[in-house]
Amino acid sequence: MTSTQITARQIVFDQHGTMSKSNKEEKDDNDTLWNAFFSPLLHSLSNKLSPSTIKPESMQVQVPFDVSRYLGRWFEIARLPVPFEYRHVNVTATYSISNDAKKRQTADKINPASPLIRVVNQSFKNSISKESNYRRIEGIGVVPDMSNAAKIKIRLGKQRTWANYWVFAVDELYATAIVGSPNRSVLWILVRHLDQELDSDWVQGHLQRLKSYGFPIHQMITTKHQNFPSRS
Repeated sequence: MTSTQITARQIVFDQHGTMSKSNKEEKDDNDTLWNAFFSPLLHSLSNKLSPSTIKPESMQVQVPFDVSRYLGRWFEIARLPVPFEYRHVNVTATYSISNDAKKRQTADKINPASPLIRVVNQSFKNSISKESNYRRIEGIGVVPDMSNAAKIKIRLGKQRTWANYWVFAVDELYATAIVGSPNRSVLWILVRHLDQELDSDWVQGHLQRLKSYGFPIHQMITTKHQNFPSRS
């Protein structure tokens, strides 16, 4: 099958699960977007879905993985539904190196050799029409084993426990990534720019792999972005 190049703003899947460019106007409702764009693809991926027997230690993550190239801002374009992102739009995650001495002490308990990663997640609840809808939460990330750097631990806000943040795949340009947790409760597709080109075969291939790990791919929803400017 020939790989199709489309942009992150235009992802569409037909009844066969083939990614193509949409000629339809963007809808306001995430469920409508889901039904039109992702549902046919993920329905095909989820046929005869059975519980996975694959243990987390057998799940493949991105190798090699360069933490420094992963830093910067990412736009979320699809996710598994989770309560803390219910009806959130314009979701972004920004990663940078932190020099916070107090937080460095916390990270050192995991791995003193790891860079200390500052995490800033931003979004709006329902719409961007009101400033009160704005949401922001900060945290830190650390790599427990630098020889397997795609397996990151993250702690957000006032949480006392660390969450697994595994980079299952990132493309050669570090422009598209698929990340989640080995417990299969969260999964995100991230891009650097909303108007960048996506490789349909690359995305679908990794979704197939994650389906084999037991991720409920058929439950994923698209993430709406309102009034974000195109890349110049």
